[in-house]
Amino acid sequence: MMTIRNILENLKLKNNFIDVTRSSNFTNPSASAYNEVDFNTVISSRGNLLTLSNGKIKVGAGVDFVEVSGKMQITSGGNAVGGKNLALTLNGEMVERIMYYTDNSRNIDKVFSSKPIAVNKGDLIGVEYYGLKGDVISSGETFTHLYVKVI
Repeated sequence: MMTIRNILENLKLKNNFIDVTRSSNFTNPSASAYNEVDFNTVISSRGNLLTLSNGKIKVGAGVDFVEVSGKMQITSGGNAVGGKNLALTLNGEMVERIMYYTDNSRNIDKVFSSKPIAVNKGDLIGVEYYGLKGDVISSGETFTHLYVKVI
């Protein structure tokens, strides 16, 4: 039976979020590989169950699922073999590809949202980019940000 206390604790848990960006542009270091896009600036957050740790979002105790959304602005250096891709990772493993372009010589302004992702305490949520060496992901919250919330 759900008590008032359990309901309130559940609501408190689900009010946790973190929104992060980069303080400088990310220049893709190589082609034909997924490269980590690290974040280093917290725009805003609520609660202490999601924190920024070594460029990724670290999950705290009691969180079972998160949803990830955000925006990436990519300046293209030209066509990339295999297209241009963004992937969400959990502990370094791809959990969802959130962008794939084959007509990829254009600049891209990609807004995305994930499926619910099952997580455990200590898990790290990240983003990886696959494209042409020299492609640039813009810095600053107006152009690029990653928003993770407990659901």
